[in-house]
Amino acid sequence: MDYEFLGVISDTHNDCAKLEKAIKTFRDYEVTRVLHCGDVTFPSTLDYLRGYQVDLVLGNRDVYHADGLRDACKELGFTFWGPNGHIEWRGHKIFFTHGDPDVESLENAKYSGEWDLVCYGHSHCYDNQRYENTLILNPGSVMCGSMCLVSADLSEVVHINLSDYGCFF
Repeated sequence: MDYEFLGVISDTHNDCAKLEKAIKTFRDYEVTRVLHCGDVTFPSTLDYLRGYQVDLVLGNRDVYHADGLRDACKELGFTFWGPNGHIEWRGHKIFFTHGDPDVESLENAKYSGEWDLVCYGHSHCYDNQRYENTLILNPGSVMCGSMCLVSADLSEVVHINLSDYGCFF
């Protein structure tokens, strides 16, 4: 493949069947790095992502399993960020969070001008917009059949539908 993509997922809520579809998409696009914007829920779900460079933030449903998620990340070689994460990828500054309960950090990141890409989850709804030079992205929910890929130059977002059915909550 001539183009490199970053995988962006959120809100898996232990739906391992749809997570396997997301991983198939990662393989198809030769993704090596994945941002998870929270709400994995059970630490065992992370094992499906073995072999990828994963950066994970906590979602509101993850707080009950935070220690287990932290331990699973350590065991799998993933980076566990807590409520907010920030990385540099292919020369771009990226901020990511779940969006709940720390809405203030998300809103500040979106409009600060400090970040090239801001990713978040929680709403289960796909969102792709720009504010000045910042790409703001919610990949939707894996559980509801939604994920995204972002090109290395941030010029392209590929929204992937993993399901024939939507989410009902």
